Amino acid sequence: MAPPRKSVSRGNGDLENDPERENRTQARAANPVVEDPEVNNSTQARAPNPLAKQKIRAKDPEQNNKTQARAKAPPVSEDEGSYRTGQNYQAAEDEEEGLAGDMSLDGDGLEALDPELGSRTKALPALETETPAGGGSDEEEGADDENATRAGPPLKLEIIAGPDAGKKKKFKGVRMVIGRTPGVDLLLTDQSVSRRHVELIYGDDGVLMKDCGSGNGTKVNGVKVAEKMLEHGDEIAIGKTRIRFVDELAAFKKAREENEKKEEEKKAAAAEKKASGEKKAVSAAEGEEAAAEGEAAEGEELAKPEKKPGGRVRPVRTSRSAGGDGGFAAKFKALPPPMRYGIVALVAVVLLILIGGIALRPPPPAPVDPAKAIADSKMQDARNAARDGDYERVVSLVNEAEKLQPGIDKTRLAAQAKEELTFMNGLEAAKKAIEEKRFEDAKKALEKTGKGSVKSEEAKLKVSAALDDAEIAYKLEKIDEFIAAGEVEAAKDLVRGLPVEKQGPPAEAIAAFERQLEEQKLLDAKDSAAAARNAAAAAKARREQDMNEAMVVVERKFGGGEWDRAASECARVMDSFANDKEIYQRAKKLQGLLPNFGRNYDEGMKKFRQGSLAQAAKPLRVAYGLYGQMNLRANKYGQELEDKIGAAAIVAGKEALLRDDLVTAWQMFKDASKFDPNDAKARAGLDDVQGKADDLFQSAYMIKDRDPRDAIRKFKIVVQVTDAGSTVHEKAKNQLAAMAP
Repeated sequence: MAPPRKSVSRGNGDLENDPERENRTQARAANPVVEDPEVNNSTQARAPNPLAKQKIRAKDPEQNNKTQARAKAPPVSEDEGSYRTGQNYQAAEDEEEGLAGDMSLDGDGLEALDPELGSRTKALPALETETPAGGGSDEEEGADDENATRAGPPLKLEIIAGPDAGKKKKFKGVRMVIGRTPGVDLLLTDQSVSRRHVELIYGDDGVLMKDCGSGNGTKVNGVKVAEKMLEHGDEIAIGKTRIRFVDELAAFKKAREENEKKEEEKKAAAAEKKASGEKKAVSAAEGEEAAAEGEAAEGEELAKPEKKPGGRVRPVRTSRSAGGDGGFAAKFKALPPPMRYGIVALVAVVLLILIGGIALRPPPPAPVDPAKAIADSKMQDARNAARDGDYERVVSLVNEAEKLQPGIDKTRLAAQAKEELTFMNGLEAAKKAIEEKRFEDAKKALEKTGKGSVKSEEAKLKVSAALDDAEIAYKLEKIDEFIAAGEVEAAKDLVRGLPVEKQGPPAEAIAAFERQLEEQKLLDAKDSAAAARNAAAAAKARREQDMNEAMVVVERKFGGGEWDRAASECARVMDSFANDKEIYQRAKKLQGLLPNFGRNYDEGMKKFRQGSLAQAAKPLRVAYGLYGQMNLRANKYGQELEDKIGAAAIVAGKEALLRDDLVTAWQMFKDASKFDPNDAKARAGLDDVQGKADDLFQSAYMIKDRDPRDAIRKFKIVVQVTDAGSTVHEKAKNQLAAMAP
């Protein structure tokens, strides 16, 4: 603080307004001899002023005032109320300039990208943006997909090896498909890459890479994976191509962290330098205090009484003689006010420097949380228990650690342990089911276990092998029981369920048992068949005799060509044998067939005799069909119709072939061949139909795109008139199947 204002006594009177009060660079001490009764005694000697050696006294406008001394202006602190000299102002300006030289008010402009970033003292270097080879922008490499946004995430892919090396692609949406087929987001020319090889999906947790079922698979950083969360700098290998995944925001943060680390190192060096400067300042302050004490001692020595020639001693009063012997406090009070103010200001400056050094010192490390230490210990115990396979203890320890330090289980150790515990419980359930011979339950228990660790998978393989062995042994026992009981089919079903290498012995046992059964069955069947045949033959003979006796008049009328009278006789048979269902039904059937047969027979024979063989073929074929349905005893009509139909069918087939009516021609030649397989004309006709069918297939094939309906009609004709299994027949069937709606 500034000293209080006082009235200055000077010479003969008091001056209320000292003309030197405005001079802030000087401070004056009170006049120690203002009340000296001998002040005007010119004969009396005065002691020299102890402050006469100070340089500032030479410039004092009141240097003739022998009763006053001026103290050297001490350094003044910059606290409120203190005085500041020109030298002090210059030091303060230098300090401000030095402080300003260490500070930068320019922000790094990163607040928009990362809300955690505040204004920094220095701008971080801008990320370099590479330009694809050829000077083209990666924006030209593909259009946005249907999920694209206006500006995608700050992610891109760089092809660093392969046929497309140098190519780059930015994310324009939340999905990116890489492959060889047109339409994908990143199109590659590498032939070893699948058409849709991998897919990258951007989400809140990062970018997930999934293999799309590629042929050659996908590797990330040399490890083959089906899917993986990507990190900045990961290298994806597909085929002969290697792609680097670039997360621009992660790269930016990494650069920022490196820059901040450098700044922290600079700050630490500056703080260390400043601390060393403070030590020097404290040493300088201590030196000045010692000098002040020395000067005070010298003044006291000079102020001792001085003997005069008359033996009279005159005391010399100074400002320091008024303090008495009071120790350091008394000595300090005895100092001139300017010197005291300077010392106080110097001490204040030193304290400010110390306080500033303490404030700028980096904060001490946070104390170790006991709960975290205990939680870390429990997590380590949990890891050891996991290595020993004690998964119940793992879950318990992790749960305890989570209660002490929530979120400590970052590797999902508890979840993995629970999965392993479920896995091992499933194995135990499977073992118990095997012991109880509940093999289906054991299989279901093994299926529910899912996939475990390497060690648990080995245990699962052992349990699975034990299940197979137990099931085979059980089935072999049951097979023997079924064979002994004669249940061959049940035994065969069990054999089919055995592995191929285990089926031999039980299959031979079943075969031997079946042979014995078959031999016995054959013997029994022979006896039964002989008896049945004899009984059936006797019954059939009796029945046939009854039928013939009932139809004897009908057959006689039929053989004489009297179709209507034969039908009338059928009506009488129906009346006579109304209670015999079989005879009644046969008579009724003949009553309807006989007139129809007569009409077609007469028409066909008439046209045949007139030489119209082609026209005779159809009615003769109808008559022949009706003749077969009547099932009468042998007479002249059967053989006569076969001869006439064969000759007429060949002629009709040739005429139909000339009309390109392949279906009719094929049917006629087939009939002729059926009645006489050795007929050369019938065989030749069928060959001609086959040739026409080949031509028809070619015609249909040529128009199948232009006229599909007509092509289908022709293919159907080819299928109808050709033999099954022939080349043209199968080709026509395939075409019909392909053209089916």
